Amino acid sequence: MGDSEGTADYVISITESWMTPTILMTLTFVVSAFIAFFTGTSWGTYAIVTPICVQMALNISGGALTLVVYATIAAVMGGGCFGDHCSPLSDTTILSSLATGSDHIDHVTAFLISCYFFPRNV
Repeated sequence: MGDSEGTADYVISITESWMTPTILMTLTFVVSAFIAFFTGTSWGTYAIVTPICVQMALNISGGALTLVVYATIAAVMGGGCFGDHCSPLSDTTILSSLATGSDHIDHVTAFLISCYFFPRNV
């Protein structure tokens, strides 16, 4: 659907003058985490962000499958997973707090603290 609407082409056209691989990967992670956190779904985030960001990475790499493309895919997956696990709206977060018998908001708060201060444990 996004391909027929030209979303990726539009985003590329407004960002190609200043977009670098480092900025692309950073923005991809942050946008994926933001969308996943506020929607509570990692898979929905992958469906929204992947077609746009991978097309941008392919544009930067000249159409070749390079490390930029693979790192952008990893940024989409990492940001989506991070945002989903930290979201109080996520089904996995809700089920985890129910299964452990803890207060939902206390569970989310504890998980957010561990994600922000100890990211290796996620």
